Amino acid sequence: NLASLYIKYYPDSHKEKAREYALMAQKVTNINDEPNHLSSILVIFAEIALKENNKQESKKLFLEALEILEKSMKKDTNIELSIYDKLIKIESEAGNYKEALAYQKKYLEVFKYVQN
Repeated sequence: NLASLYIKYYPDSHKEKAREYALMAQKVTNINDEPNHLSSILVIFAEIALKENNKQESKKLFLEALEILEKSMKKDTNIELSIYDKLIKIESEAGNYKEALAYQKKYLEVFKYVQN
């Protein structure tokens, strides 16, 4: 997905291009599509919100992406791990260490599942 490339490898000044590509992906994806695709799009929007320092919106979108991901018959654990990693950082930076620890535990559960 081009939006992901813009988020990961381009300077913050390109976030509008990432948003543009994510919106295109969102238009061609509907609720009946694979939940992994829908959650991936939400992760992109969450990443953009993080770059805009809107951590509350970012957290909301990451949690929504997790909720959608849970509906997948074959959940993409890479997306799931990425979401938990971001939630850990958001909560740690906010001083919410109890929530950060809860997300860390979930991250480790998924990581162990992947490794086994």
